[in-house]
Amino acid sequence: MVTKLIPYKVKNSILTKILSQEKKEYIEWVFRRFGKTKALKSLIKVFVERKTLDNFRIGDLNSNILMRPNKTDRKVYDQIFVDKEFDMTIPEPDVIVDAGAHIGLASLFFANKYPQARILALEPALNNYKLLNKNTKKYSNIETVRAALWDCETKLQVKNPNSEPWGFRLIKDEESGSIPAIGINGLKKKYEIEKISLLKMDIEGSEKRVFEKSNKWICGVENIIVELHERYATGCTYEMERVIDGQDYHRSEIGENILLRRRTGR
Repeated sequence: MVTKLIPYKVKNSILTKILSQEKKEYIEWVFRRFGKTKALKSLIKVFVERKTLDNFRIGDLNSNILMRPNKTDRKVYDQIFVDKEFDMTIPEPDVIVDAGAHIGLASLFFANKYPQARILALEPALNNYKLLNKNTKKYSNIETVRAALWDCETKLQVKNPNSEPWGFRLIKDEESGSIPAIGINGLKKKYEIEKISLLKMDIEGSEKRVFEKSNKWICGVENIIVELHERYATGCTYEMERVIDGQDYHRSEIGENILLRRRTGR
């Protein structure tokens, strides 16, 4: 697809010498999602001007979004805006907690679908958090929090700092950890939340720790959508199943996520 953007006579002298396979894949993705004109602009901006961020206009969102030319951001975009993995049917929410908010794409989707909802977007990784702030700054109903969702208030550090930006896994380190962590009850108290209408978790295995202490918070959460990471935290599926047992949740699957919806309000 990249070859459609540049005349045949120059494609071999430019594309094959300048663009790596990863860069070609990025331009082809932009071409498929946003068309030829935007792909040409991205080609110039990212790989000629060497900008680290690319901007996109998406549907009815109030502002452009910024993304990095990497596989991680593209995959998250596709999950949310192409595969519609968070396009669920739930009662109109009052409060949404987006744990593992990454660069803010899920929060933006929720803000557009539920404009009256208050959204707390939690993201522990600093570079992701900076981009989260940029992407959500025009939305008054999105509050960003640099923190990880955990089973209590503590300090954490990244276990795999060389991972892709959405795959950071965390471990507890109260002495030298630089990342603040907060439990659900602590979050509710700090931000004066009575009930969480929707809890979204994509937190790379930390959901096991959160579910282990679910008896302390489960009654105050109406709906949960979670991506389980059994490969990172053995037992997180069991802990989620334990949460369901004895609670009036209906379980369904949307893409890589599991949706737990209360059958009756509380």
